[in-house]
Amino acid sequence: NTDKKRVKELIEFVKSSGGLDYAVSVMEDFQQKARDILAGFPESEARTSLQLMLDYVIERKF
Repeated sequence: NTDKKRVKELIEFVKSSGGLDYAVSVMEDFQQKARDILAGFPESEARTSLQLMLDYVIERKF
């Protein structure tokens, strides 16, 4: 199937051009900014839940 071949080509291009590394770097920057913002709020169940959600979103695999 040409669509599947094209998708594979695009994935390889993104990987070889450093696109994934760049995306991970940006993601980690936003993660740290979110952690810093959350640290400004009092300890609570809501803050803990948001921290756990942040970790899940960052660490999940597709």
